[in-house]
Amino acid sequence: MPPAATPHAPPQFLAGLARLVRVHRRRLVSLARGMGLEGEDALDCVQDAFCTFLDLPAAQHLRDEEETVKMLTVVVRNVVLNRRRSIRRRRRILYEQLAPIDATAPPSVDDTLASLEDLARLRGCLLRRRELQQRVVPASI
Repeated sequence: MPPAATPHAPPQFLAGLARLVRVHRRRLVSLARGMGLEGEDALDCVQDAFCTFLDLPAAQHLRDEEETVKMLTVVVRNVVLNRRRSIRRRRRILYEQLAPIDATAPPSVDDTLASLEDLARLRGCLLRRRELQQRVVPASI
């Protein structure tokens, strides 16, 4: 099903975009990795950037491939920066939740076990998320 913005797209817009994906995907993923993301997160950011690009009204009026690639590069950078902020925020929240309230007193055994159980659940969620993403976005892309 095409995104909402594409019904008014010029006739060759989607074909041109598909070609751009094939030609420039590797470079855009390298850009995202160079900005500090791991492989899966970098690929997710590039995919998100292409989806964002589809929703931009100005994107459908670009005729020059060089200008289109420049816009895609800017969108990828923005998506990567947003993803990195989100990761830092989640890590900070997790650290604050796992950090003992009173640093001078050692945590009780029950508190330690509860923290470890929370950490195990979190790791399980992350592993399931990766499996789901692998099913949605095959590694061959």
